Amino acid sequence: MVLKLIKHEFKYLGRYLLLIWTGLLLMIVSQRFLVELRDSDIMLLEIAAGMAVPVLIFSLIAMHLVTFVVVILRFYQNMFTGEGYLTFTLPVKIWQIIFSKLLVGFVIMLVPLAVTIAVGLSFLNISQFTEIVIEGIRYYWQSGYSLITLVLIGLTMMVGMIIQIVDFYLAMSFGQLANRNKVVFSIISYIGIYTVKQLVSTVLMAGLFMSGYLESLNDKFLPGTINGMMGLTLLMTTALLVLEWLLVNYLCKNKLNLE
Repeated sequence: MVLKLIKHEFKYLGRYLLLIWTGLLLMIVSQRFLVELRDSDIMLLEIAAGMAVPVLIFSLIAMHLVTFVVVILRFYQNMFTGEGYLTFTLPVKIWQIIFSKLLVGFVIMLVPLAVTIAVGLSFLNISQFTEIVIEGIRYYWQSGYSLITLVLIGLTMMVGMIIQIVDFYLAMSFGQLANRNKVVFSIISYIGIYTVKQLVSTVLMAGLFMSGYLESLNDKFLPGTINGMMGLTLLMTTALLVLEWLLVNYLCKNKLNLE
């Protein structure tokens, strides 16, 4: 049943995003080609090429924002509006519904990220790209880094992307408790969640500094320091993600207040 939920989420989001992505991709590709005309002898083409860079950047940012907003609105609309009456009558557990939306949302968010990386790489020719990769690998291994560092960085980035989505899920789960102005209370809840997370992070970092843990890392060679910091960051972020996930599941299961 979970696979059916995931398939349905992809179909629903794809129906809205494919058209938007197509328009933005056409804009991105056209502006990317215009940038190549920056060395033209024709003044109008030079002006168009100069304007293409900010338009290209704006289009990439818009693709990220629109995708994220659609993912978040899908959760709210399907869970806490009139659609929720149908959603919560499905013969599945609440956590399965939330999981399917979170998984699909995360995968969908990778699309604009991949487009951004592709655009960035398009500014490099093959020889430049090859040289950068070779030099990067050489520096990486000569500096004493290992595969563990790459794994920690990758996992930390992945968990960071997921928790950004869950932050909004949690804010909307709190916001739906209000009898009126649920959207307003969701926004207020998000501000509160963000503030609390920043305070907790500051307190934890201060505690680690006072305990001498950070100083002990500085006594090690650089790769060991980075691994220690990345591992600690991953541990705290994962713990926070689990806590937020449990709260979202609890509120949707036990404190549901549909319109």
